[in-house]
Amino acid sequence: MKNIKAIIVEPDKKPSIKMINNINYDLYGLVYYPYKKMKLAENIYLIYSKDATLKKELKRNRIINNVEIYSTFIIVGCDKNSISSLSVEQIENVKKILQKL
Repeated sequence: MKNIKAIIVEPDKKPSIKMINNINYDLYGLVYYPYKKMKLAENIYLIYSKDATLKKELKRNRIINNVEIYSTFIIVGCDKNSISSLSVEQIENVKKILQKL
């Protein structure tokens, strides 16, 4: 599997860019399972934990598209329904989206 450039957003921290070697393994280490995807822009998706029962134990991160997101989430590209690396242009687009929040 190829390396994927993603943006990691942790509560109370600035977003950071990270190379993910194995999306299935690394995603499990970053975002609590089960996952949910949210479309942010064309070919850009946010992956976050959808388990609402963890809210009491996790710190609220951000509210995006009227969804309260708890704990860490990641933002990745999507190409032909597969997770892909973010391009430089997509990273700039995501930074603009996050600044508006």
